[in-house]
Amino acid sequence: VMENVKNALAELTLEDDGVDGENIYLYGEGWNFGEVENDRIFEQATQFNMGGSGIGNFNDRIRDAIKGGFFSWDGRSQGFANGRYLFPNEENESTTETLNQLLDQGDRIRVGMAGNLGTYQYENYRGDVVDGSNDHIGFTRQPQETINYIDKHDNETLWDDSQAKLPDSMSMEDRVRVHLLKNSFINFGQGIPFYQLGTDMLRSKSMDRNSYQSGDWFNMVDYSMESHNWGIGLPPAWDNQDRWDEQEHFLTNPNIAVEKEHMELTNRLFREQLEIRYSSPLFRLENAEQIHNRLAYHNTGPDQIPGIIAMTLSDGVCTDQNLDQNYDGILVLFNADIEERTIDLKLEGMTLHPIQQNGSDSIVKNASAQNGEFTIPALTTAVFVKPTVNDSRGDFPCNSYKSIY
Repeated sequence: VMENVKNALAELTLEDDGVDGENIYLYGEGWNFGEVENDRIFEQATQFNMGGSGIGNFNDRIRDAIKGGFFSWDGRSQGFANGRYLFPNEENESTTETLNQLLDQGDRIRVGMAGNLGTYQYENYRGDVVDGSNDHIGFTRQPQETINYIDKHDNETLWDDSQAKLPDSMSMEDRVRVHLLKNSFINFGQGIPFYQLGTDMLRSKSMDRNSYQSGDWFNMVDYSMESHNWGIGLPPAWDNQDRWDEQEHFLTNPNIAVEKEHMELTNRLFREQLEIRYSSPLFRLENAEQIHNRLAYHNTGPDQIPGIIAMTLSDGVCTDQNLDQNYDGILVLFNADIEERTIDLKLEGMTLHPIQQNGSDSIVKNASAQNGEFTIPALTTAVFVKPTVNDSRGDFPCNSYKSIY
């Protein structure tokens, strides 16, 4: 049905119908569940079945890896960006098991940021060279087939879910940084970014997980940022009552107090992330071949520094086509730890992105590059660029696994 719809729409033209049908984008929730699970009745429009169709599907792999599932489903189970192993909450620990879970979440994020391509090859945390389909992660054949997101209309908002996962004692400043760190994986990844309305202002529904009948009291978004919906009351009983005791614990935590300044800062930094995304076409590669050639990961395998994802995007010697006239290459460093980290990547001639140099985040300005080593502040995503000199092709590293395609 979905393929027939796509083909029928493609026949519409500007001349005859006022619509360029080939450029209508179709996407949906390709979950494999219910009475038709595993194609029991007929072949379903599910994630893996849709690879190669050009139709988008929501990517729950990157979602759950970043934040650890939804509180209403998985309780206080933490994700890569909110403390698993690195700063466990009161119900979790730093163990060999949680370290391996963190590293596995990092691999899932890497695949998701590579357009969730089932064909993208990389070294996983076990030290095996695998492709994106390993462990049933990557389901696409082209990057437009993944909708990368962390929250949308159903279940808890990103802000509300985070407050259940983070340690009770964490400061508001760090809670805001965690929120922005999570969004940066979406904003700097290949594929189609998708957001819940208001996530750029720390949107809250006071932990209501199913608010379609909750009215304006829980669903309101105040664009003036003079008010915020955290802690305005326990969410309605009909789909929340079994967790009221836990919700009350979080909603009355004195360390969680959202002020206008927090919302304004988040809004500015979210917009700056989008400005960086649109500062280079390397963040928006158009097909699988470009991703295979240009996108590479460092700090992978069993000996990696936990909590660090290092991604490069090359406009150098990878192909015959230059996409970015300003930069020979881009390095994005995600530090999900609550400690500053230094990593040696042996990449020379790089500087912090101008938008971050001149932006609203005073902490990211402490990120530095010297003699191929990079220092990244805690709970920070730092973007470094290598400017193009005299229109040269440069020598920025390509994906070392691209040759198999």
